[in-house]
Amino acid sequence: MSKKFDGILHLEDDPSDARLVQETLEEAGISCSITLVESEAEFNAALDESYDLILADYSLLGSDGLSALSIVRERLPDIPFILVSGKMGEETAIESIKSGASDYVLKQRLSRLVPSVRRALRESEVRAAVRLAEEELKKSEERYRRLVENLSDSHFLFVRNEAGDFIEISDSVLDVLGYTRDEFLSFVSAVFKDDWRNSDRKKGKVGPRRYERKVLHRDGKNRWFEISEVPVFDSAGNLLSIEGIATDTTDRKRLQQQILEAATREQERIGRDLHDSLGQQLTGIAFLTKRLSERLSLTEHKESENALRISELVNQAIYETGTLARGLSPVVTQPEGLPIAIAQLLEGIESLFEISCHFKCQDELTVREHIVATQLFRICQEAANNAVKHGKPDNLWIDLSSTKGRLRLAVADDGTGVSENIRESPGLGMRLMKYRAEIIGAELEIRPRLLEGTELICRLPVHPS
Repeated sequence: MSKKFDGILHLEDDPSDARLVQETLEEAGISCSITLVESEAEFNAALDESYDLILADYSLLGSDGLSALSIVRERLPDIPFILVSGKMGEETAIESIKSGASDYVLKQRLSRLVPSVRRALRESEVRAAVRLAEEELKKSEERYRRLVENLSDSHFLFVRNEAGDFIEISDSVLDVLGYTRDEFLSFVSAVFKDDWRNSDRKKGKVGPRRYERKVLHRDGKNRWFEISEVPVFDSAGNLLSIEGIATDTTDRKRLQQQILEAATREQERIGRDLHDSLGQQLTGIAFLTKRLSERLSLTEHKESENALRISELVNQAIYETGTLARGLSPVVTQPEGLPIAIAQLLEGIESLFEISCHFKCQDELTVREHIVATQLFRICQEAANNAVKHGKPDNLWIDLSSTKGRLRLAVADDGTGVSENIRESPGLGMRLMKYRAEIIGAELEIRPRLLEGTELICRLPVHPS
């Protein structure tokens, strides 16, 4: 099969030899345009054009092929160069190859020209591809270097091996955490290790993931980081490494917590106003309407029953107002408020839905931070309501305990369980629970129980008394 080339530059001062070379190539099916030049000056000028191959006679009037080869290698290092000569000694041939010639062919044996040309073109394509790949790699490395150098003081990049150990980390870790690279790799990285030991690292099990970690800054203060990781596998599916970026979210988390605290305080204020102001006014109205009903009944007035009905409706409004007030501020501000609120929640569920509720709380466990206690209650409330609504359980268990400075809240049921689709694409309720957990720095896990039902585990690194 013939192949069309852009062109061949042929340095030859004998026209008959030039025709013979062209005929040899055309007979072999190599269709090409050959530019013939006879002197070194013409050769230099012709190099401004584009060619696929250069052929050059070794013996030229006033010059030689090695001079032409030197010029080509300086200006066009990838282009194939073949010496075609009527006479060339072995030492000269070896020197030409060392100087960068692709091959040499004797004019007496032009049958070797075609395979030599084809081989030289193939090798040229490979060299050009390698050079292009090297250039792209260099550009990629330069882009990566600029990316790393321009990282803000709230990010650092890292690479972990298949065992979970950090093997590379960007220098920006010094700005983010105050540690040098060596200090971080030596001891700070251990905070990520436990989670890595417990993970399934097979292909198909490990995917891109995002999680949060609390890391001790060199100044002694804790900083929160959002970690995004991507696994890298070899062709056999074995995990090679994990590449990721850590973003300092401490300021964002602090702002979110401040907003949540402000919203919680406003809810508490509205709850107090409902109870203390509106509730008291309604109580007064109920009392007056009850007295009015009694007086009307003494005179057998026909409106006495309506007055009594008004009193009953006002009492119902008082009850609903109290329910709203408790809903807005379900956890009292005392340290033992969380266990009390959970117990009241289960009493309501048990009476309304006829579900057996079981609450186990570690002795003398208290949560002193009211915002933390409130968010834990909201998570517990949402999980219990989801269990009742979707799981149709006979039993509901809530466990509140603390070990080694970590508070653990567990909500479990023996219902129908949560499907895999719901866990992968959670609804608003689950997203709210995860958001509340993130706000207070807790980890949330939802999983099926061993036999039946669903279990929610919320772990929080605090120190309850």
